Amino acid sequence: MLHSVVSTLLGVLVPLAVPVAAGAILARFRAWDTKPLLTLYLYVLSPAIIFDTLRSAQISTDELYSTIGFALVNLLLMWGVAQGIGKIARLDPAEQAGLTLISTLTNSANYGLPLVLLAFGQLGLDKASVYVITQMIIVNTAGVYFAARSQFSVQNAVKSVFTLPAVYAAALAVFLKCFGLHLTAGLEQGIGMVADAYSPVVLTILGAQMIKVGRAEAKQVKPAGFWTGTAIRLLLAPFVALVTLKLLGISGLLFSVLFIQACMPVAVNAVVLAERFDAASGLVSKCIVWTTLASFLTLPALIVLVQ
Repeated sequence: MLHSVVSTLLGVLVPLAVPVAAGAILARFRAWDTKPLLTLYLYVLSPAIIFDTLRSAQISTDELYSTIGFALVNLLLMWGVAQGIGKIARLDPAEQAGLTLISTLTNSANYGLPLVLLAFGQLGLDKASVYVITQMIIVNTAGVYFAARSQFSVQNAVKSVFTLPAVYAAALAVFLKCFGLHLTAGLEQGIGMVADAYSPVVLTILGAQMIKVGRAEAKQVKPAGFWTGTAIRLLLAPFVALVTLKLLGISGLLFSVLFIQACMPVAVNAVVLAERFDAASGLVSKCIVWTTLASFLTLPALIVLVQ
C-alpha cells in the first residue's frame, strides 16, 4: 500500500514540478519582479477560478454544509493556535501576520486537488472541490485580513477585503446557480479560459519564491518564527483537523479528503498575500519551501492512515 501511495504521489509531483521549475529558473537567472503577477492573481485569476468552479461543483447539500463548517471551524482553531503561539514566541506584528497565514492557508488547490484525484478518485475530487472553493474564498477574505492587519487598522483591513473582486465573483456564481441563470456561452467560455491559467501562474510564483529562500530576505528570517511556523503546519495542523472532523461528526470518504486537504503544506497564496501586504514574506516563503519538501514524506503516511 505504501509503495502504491508513493508511486501515485510521484505521478502527481512530476507535472506540478514543471511550472515550479520554470519560475525557479526564471528567478535564478533573471531579475524577475513577481509583483505584476501578484496583481494578476488577485484581480483576475482568483475571481475567475472561483466563479468557474462554483458554477460546476457537484456535491450534496449535507456534504456542502459539512465541508463549509469544517473549513470555518478549522480556520478559527488554527487562527487561535497561531495567535497564542505567536505571542509566546514574541513575534513582531509582521511576523505574527505571516505566522497566521502559514497556519491557516493550505495548498489545497494546486497541490491538493491532483493528489486527491489520484489517491481517492473522481468522487474524492468532487468532494474536495467545495473545500477548495471555500479555501479560495477564505484566502480572499480572512487571508487578506490576516495579511493586511499587520499594516492597517482593523477597519482598513476589513475594507481591503471588499476591494478585491473575488468576493463579488463568488456572490455572482452563487446567485446564478441558485436561480438557474447563466451568462452567455461566450462569457462563460472566456472566464473558463482565464481560470485555466490559475494553477500554472501561481505555481510559477511558487518556484520564484523558492529561489528567494537563499537570498537576503529569507536569510534574515528569525529561527523562532521559521521553526514555529513549520511545527504548526506539519505537527499541529493534522491534530487540529482530526479534532475538528470528530467534533463535527464527519466520516467516510469526506473525512479522508478533508483531513488530507487540511494537512497540505503552506499555500502558495500565503506568500502572494504576504508580499502584497508586507507580512513577513521571507518567513512565509521559507516555510512554504520546507513544508512542501517535508510533505513528500508526511502525506504518503497520512494517506495510508486514512485509507
